[in-house]
Amino acid sequence: MKKSLLIFLSILFFALQADAQKQKKRPPKEKQKTAEEAQSEAIEKKKAKEAENMAKYNDGVDHHRSLQDKDTQKRMKKNLKKARKQSWGKEVPWYKRWFRKKHI
Repeated sequence: MKKSLLIFLSILFFALQADAQKQKKRPPKEKQKTAEEAQSEAIEKKKAKEAENMAKYNDGVDHHRSLQDKDTQKRMKKNLKKARKQSWGKEVPWYKRWFRKKHI
């Protein structure tokens, strides 16, 4: 009985040691950011990325326009004005715009 108890305790002791692992040393943190700071930083990054993408897009549009001859540029300008007048800002169909609630 003593022998089996001794074997059981020794197995238990070695099992506990085998299960232990080293703790990783982490570099000290300089400054913890609060949730608000992290969120505002993310918003700023998003706005900067959108501005950069818009600038690239506008450069591409300008380059495309510069490749066209004068008559084509006039036609493009006329069509753009017509499109703005007819459909820009009207993502919702007319029948839905007519019967929705007016928010004052």
